[in-house]
Order: sequence, then C-alpha cells, then structure tokens
Amino acid sequence: MKRQIASVIGIMAMLAALPLAGGQDSLVDKASVAFDDPGKPGRVEVSLIFGGITITGYSGKEVTVEARISEKLVKESEKPSEKAKGLKLIRINTTGLRMEKDGNTIEISANSWKQAVDLTIKVPFNASLELHTTGHGDITVHGVTGVVEANNSNGNITLNNISGAAMASSANGHITAVFKNVDPEKPMSFSTWNGDIDVTIPGSTKATFKMSSSRGNIYSDFDIKMIPKPEGEEEEVKTGRAIGVETGTAARLLARARTNARVAVGVRSGISLGTDSVYGTINGGGPQFQFRNFMGDILIRKTK
Repeated sequence: MKRQIASVIGIMAMLAALPLAGGQDSLVDKASVAFDDPGKPGRVEVSLIFGGITITGYSGKEVTVEARISEKLVKESEKPSEKAKGLKLIRINTTGLRMEKDGNTIEISANSWKQAVDLTIKVPFNASLELHTTGHGDITVHGVTGVVEANNSNGNITLNNISGAAMASSANGHITAVFKNVDPEKPMSFSTWNGDIDVTIPGSTKATFKMSSSRGNIYSDFDIKMIPKPEGEEEEVKTGRAIGVETGTAARLLARARTNARVAVGVRSGISLGTDSVYGTINGGGPQFQFRNFMGDILIRKTK
C-alpha cells in the first residue's frame, strides 16, 4: 500500500509543477498529503543529499511541500557524444519530489544529487520531525511542538519558537534553538564540530547539563550548579572522518548524514568530541541536555 500511495503522490507533484516567476526554466513542484489519523500526532521524515529544508507548523491537517531547484551541482556537458550529434539536449529541471505515506508517517525526498533542491514544508503543529541534508542549504524549523531531530553535515540549523525536545547535529555550521516550552521528561542534545551552539530555554526548566567545547568557551545566564561527573556516566567519543564528494555515492552520503557522521569534504580528521565534559544542574536537575562542540562557543540562555 505504501508504494501505491507513493506513486500517486509522485504523479500529483509532477502535475502541480509550475514555472518560477521571471520566466526561469526551473520548476516548482507541489504536493499535499494528510496523515491517516489526523487526531494523533504524525511523523515527517525528510532526506536530501544537497539542499535546504524549511518547516513551519500550522493549524491544518495536511503536510504540504513546495520543492525548488536552488543550484546546479553537476554541469551538463554541452558537447554531445558521437551518438547524440545532431540531437538537442533536453535538460532535467524537475526536482523529483517524492512523498510516501505509511499510516501516520510521511517520508519526503527529492532528486538532489546533481542539483540542490530546497524544500518548503508546512506540517501540523504537533508533528515530530526527522530531517537530514548533507549541505548546500540550511535546516530551519518554526513553531512545532513535537520532537525535532535535525542533522545537517555542512550547514546551519535554526529551531525557532518550538516546544518539546530536539536533537540537532552539524559538522560545519551554527546551531540556534529557541524554545517556547520544553518537554520535562525528554533529554536533548546539540553538537557541532565547527560553529556556535546557541540555545534559549525557559528559566524554569529543570535539567542536567553535559557540556564540552574543546576550543571554545561556555556561557550562560542560568545559575548552574556545577557537579562531578555522575556515577556510571560514560564519555562518548565521536571521531570526525571525511569523504570526498567525487568518490562518495549518494547512498553513502545520505547514510553518513543519518548516522550523524562528521563530513568535511576533502579533509580527513581524527578529532574526538565529548572527552572533556563538565556537568551542572539548573533548578535542581532533570533530563540530561548535552552540548558538544569543538571549534566554537556554547551559549545557554534563559527566555526573556
């Protein structure tokens, strides 16, 4: 059933393709899908090789998507092969937008290997999100109340006016998160290799912080009570490894994004993250919030 729904949605996206303003030869693909049970929170999973993801929560019941080509990454040869001489080149300018639904889970992807594709998505407020891209775009989320998992190997992550819990990871980009409310039971994590982590949470939040920044500083306006490393707490060691775009396939790049791999194209590194953590509590302690950085600052702020 899932494959059947996916094929129908693919046709809908192609039929909805409209030219961009100004007569450009790029297209906008559009599609909308509703969860099977709109009375229960849904889950939206978005995967790109290259491109940006922008998600906004709204009061509707459908997940709506607009996909645009933002940048050509692989140049099309202007010199035809011997067999193609005398024939006209037909350029592929569609995004390849795909939406697949399985119950209350909707998966969104696009043909983003040869070209970066930007996705603009609206989801019901209470949807949970799992978002992955490897670069050539940022991840931005606004106004959702579900759990957000965001991974951008080479780009920024911005979570604005959200509630609930988040896990955000970037190899080479800033992470900014502003929480309206936080889930009092769920842990959270924020990590980047090269960039600042700037997180704002309500002043009444009860949490235990695990903080590490090898070449940066840690700042906060919370009254943090520093504590020894909790008994039984084990340090995680994350090793940065890089692969060249010219040797990696789309599947390998996407797999690395899904496993929170650190990608720094053309440079190999062996940096360990999380081996110099300090611990502290606010408002008596609570779920653990992890902040891990290497070449940037960590800023933990109270909501004003």
